[in-house]
Amino acid sequence: MVRSGGADGDEVVRVAARAYERDRYLAALLAPRTLQPDLIALAAFGGEVARIPAFVSEPMMGEVRLRWWRDALAAAATGDSTGHPVADAAGAAVRRHRLPTGLLEGYIEATARRFYETAPADDDVLRSFLADTEGALFALTWRVLAGAEGGSEPEPLAMAGQAYGLARLVHEFPAVLAQGRTLIPRSRLNNRGLGVEALCSGVRPHDTAALLAEVAADARRNLAAVAPTLSRAARPLRTALLPIALVEPYLRFQQRGNLNRPDRTADVSPLTRVWRIWWAHRTGRI
Repeated sequence: MVRSGGADGDEVVRVAARAYERDRYLAALLAPRTLQPDLIALAAFGGEVARIPAFVSEPMMGEVRLRWWRDALAAAATGDSTGHPVADAAGAAVRRHRLPTGLLEGYIEATARRFYETAPADDDVLRSFLADTEGALFALTWRVLAGAEGGSEPEPLAMAGQAYGLARLVHEFPAVLAQGRTLIPRSRLNNRGLGVEALCSGVRPHDTAALLAEVAADARRNLAAVAPTLSRAARPLRTALLPIALVEPYLRFQQRGNLNRPDRTADVSPLTRVWRIWWAHRTGRI
């Protein structure tokens, strides 16, 4: 049995972050050494929760798993041991940095909604989802890096959450579609006379490509809005924003993999991933 604390537990947390939130894991390695474990713990938490809809198809079973995470987080945040290395490490980060548990709870609640909707209703619902998921992780990371005197989150964090979340929507589109779901808003599907079922069947690849191109354009608009902040940001904010360095590679790589073929899942090479994040950290440019 893996010990929740100590070297064994720390390794479990690192493995989870590296496997399920690679960009945030790499960004955490460029933070001050004393803050790295807590940033890695938050990345691992996000990854563990976000992956539940990928392997649990029944809403009731998904709710059971998410309920466990809610209860474990509440216990760990008060100092109780749950026996789960990731939950305990995330709880320790909450205590050390006085993080608002509402952001973590909101992350879980947003993930739960994915069990009950095959697509968000419209762009507003999608923006809210991304704010509660990717935006929350950006905000939590910034709070750890900025310290107790950080104050409220800067506006660029919200734009970063939208840019990065939309890029991941495009990048992960084939895998999510294989689950019978999509994060492309239903209103956009309706505009093209498409339903989720038709999208899943792949019968209209050109419309699918056009929809993904629209989302990619939205991601780039958000990225263009936040990119200038990266170059002039104080180090805590810059480090918190590092995952946006992968927005353009995600979009470009998926396009090179044929955007109109939802059966293909493209990925960015490990070297490109490391290089882009390091370069953004070093220069403030993406």
